[in-house]
Amino acid sequence: MASTDFEKRKEEEYEMQLLGFHSRAGMNFSRWAGELWFHVVLIMTRVTLVHRLKSLSPHYRRPMESITRETIESTCKKLCKSLQTKYDYDTEELRELKENEKQLIQTYCTRAMPHLKIIEKTVKKYISIPKNVLLEEDKCQSIRYTREEYERLEEHLENLQHRAKRATILNAALKEELATIDKLQNYISKSNEMCNIIENSSVDQNTNSDMFKVLKHYQELYKKLLRLVPKTEKMAVCPKGSRGCTPIQWYIPIDTKFPGIVVEPACPKVNCPTPYTLFNPSPQSNVPTMTPCGWTSVGPFLICTSYCPMSC
Repeated sequence: MASTDFEKRKEEEYEMQLLGFHSRAGMNFSRWAGELWFHVVLIMTRVTLVHRLKSLSPHYRRPMESITRETIESTCKKLCKSLQTKYDYDTEELRELKENEKQLIQTYCTRAMPHLKIIEKTVKKYISIPKNVLLEEDKCQSIRYTREEYERLEEHLENLQHRAKRATILNAALKEELATIDKLQNYISKSNEMCNIIENSSVDQNTNSDMFKVLKHYQELYKKLLRLVPKTEKMAVCPKGSRGCTPIQWYIPIDTKFPGIVVEPACPKVNCPTPYTLFNPSPQSNVPTMTPCGWTSVGPFLICTSYCPMSC
């Protein structure tokens, strides 16, 4: 079925070429339209004729049947409407008129369909192209080629296809490179603007050197303060009474606060089996401490006094 439709479409295209409805005829017409203006009427006539005749071909038989049926129905309805307007029918007569209208439409459609086949034969008789007729556009197909020539043409065609693909890929790569260059130009312009802003907003060199001196002096002072941190000292008096507790004071810089300090051993007087951890207490902290521990701020240091649980 598909091959039959394909052959019919090929025949129809060939017939349209025979009547002048193809691309070359259109270009020739546009070229000589100024001198041969009267060809417009001829071409419009041909278009109308071909469309009407093609609608009667087997490929368009179904639409033609629909058109014929619609025309018959329209004519019969107009006829019945004119009768209804001219004569004053009662209800029974109107019902009978409607039934007659349906029967008339059915009869006309049944009798009109066989004539479509006759029209189809007439169209094929006067418009179809015989098999031995070759149009001007297809004269090149009459040349016979050998197997070697055919293979050579195929190879040439394949080379052309590869060249076309390479050209397409190269074109895409060049477009991408151009887009990258445009982006790079934008980046360069933005970088130049930033450099200009930095150069214009830079302060005096003397001010910068003074700032560097201040920072260096601050760093040296901080190192000296760290060297002034005393070592762990022992107190001779136990504030908890005469139980022989050994308090230990830890001097910790404020900048180096830690959540905990592990002391091993906890008390130099008594060998504690476990390390003793000092926690940094704060008003918001609920961390339980093993012994009372107080923090006192003295200058840049925090002083912590703790007691070893083994000696207390």
